[in-house]
Amino acid sequence: MTFRVLVSLVVFASSAAAQTPSAPPLPGPEHEQLKYFVGKWTTEGDMKPSPFMPAGKFSSMDTCDLFAGGFYVVCHTDGKNPAGMVKGLGILGYDPMKKVFTYYGIGNQMPTAEVSDGKKEGDTWVYITVMDDGTGKKIQGRYTMANITPTSYTAKFEMAPEGSSDWKSIMEAKSTRTSPPPKATSTAEKKSSQ
Repeated sequence: MTFRVLVSLVVFASSAAAQTPSAPPLPGPEHEQLKYFVGKWTTEGDMKPSPFMPAGKFSSMDTCDLFAGGFYVVCHTDGKNPAGMVKGLGILGYDPMKKVFTYYGIGNQMPTAEVSDGKKEGDTWVYITVMDDGTGKKIQGRYTMANITPTSYTAKFEMAPEGSSDWKSIMEAKSTRTSPPPKATSTAEKKSSQ
């Protein structure tokens, strides 16, 4: 009886080893949409007073690259705002399980990371986050990108108390592409590069 069990295990292990491993996942259509942000951008805008920043003008240079595998766009930011010099890192992605776009950002003026979920409707992207206002109260943030063209988009950031729909605009900006948009990749090129 022990011999039969051993033979069964050997046959099972051999058949499992002979199966072709599954192919790695490929980026989906939502990941393709994120490629819009790949390139170099300049941003200029106005801040209104908020718990996070005094009022004033700001500007930045953003360099966004497609990360290996094609699932994420990684953006490096250098700029200046009313509080001083800005350095930041942002990662745009898509979560197929939750069916939402994602954003994870850190910066030299932020004590905690910003984590947002987003939706895209037509040419408008809207990301929502919940954060601490510095006094222990939770507030919502809503970042909207609209008026999307191949070379620019407008953005605004609004805040509201958690659970409220009383949104208050605290930032408006325009981002302009300073490098050519990325070349479209055909399905054949994608498969050959993997």
